[in-house]
Amino acid sequence: MYLPQNKDGCLSDMTDEELWLAVQQTDCRASFAQLFYRYWKTMFTTMISYTSDKEKCEEIIHDIFISVWQNRKKAQIRHFQHYVKAATRYQVVEFLKSKKRSKLIYSADWELHGHRSEYNEGESKVDLEDIKTYINRLIQDLPLRCQEIFILSRIDNLSNSEIAEKLDISKRTVENQITVALRHLRNGLGPLISSILLIIIFS
Repeated sequence: MYLPQNKDGCLSDMTDEELWLAVQQTDCRASFAQLFYRYWKTMFTTMISYTSDKEKCEEIIHDIFISVWQNRKKAQIRHFQHYVKAATRYQVVEFLKSKKRSKLIYSADWELHGHRSEYNEGESKVDLEDIKTYINRLIQDLPLRCQEIFILSRIDNLSNSEIAEKLDISKRTVENQITVALRHLRNGLGPLISSILLIIIFS
C-alpha cells in the first residue's frame, strides 16, 4: 500500500483533539484526512439545505479544509467540530448575502453534546480505508513509467529535476507524466474528494 498509514491503525478511535494535535505537531496527513472524513458529509448536508448548489458546497468545504491545512501551525483550534461548524455557517451566510438572500443558519445536525464529536466511527473507518485502497488501485492502473514517476514525486517527495536525473529523462517528461497521473486520479475520485486528498496526502 502506497499511502502513509497510522502505526497502530486506530485513527478512527482517536478524538478530534488527538488528531488535531498530530496534525499540528507532526504534519500528519492521515490524521487530517480522518478529520476531513469525519465532518465533510455533515457539512455538505447542512450547506446543501440552504444553498441548493452542489458545486458551491463542494467549493466551500474544499476552501475550509485547505485553509486549515495551510495554517495548521498557527491555527488556534481548541475544538475541531466547533471550528468547522462556525466556518461553514460563516461561508454559507456570505454566500446567501452574495445572492441577496439573508437567512439565519440553524441546524439540529450541528448541535453539540460535549466535546467528543458525534459521528459513525465504523463508517468513517471504512470510508477512509476504502478510499486508500481505491487510490492505490488507481495508481496501479497507470502505465508503469507514469506510476513510477508519480510515486517518486508524491510518495518519495523528489523534485521534478531529481526524478528526471534519476530516470535519465527530461524534466518536461516528468511534468507531463505527473499531470497525466493527477488527471487520472481526479477522474477516478471525483472533484471534492480528490482535491482534498491529493493536496493533503500527496502534498
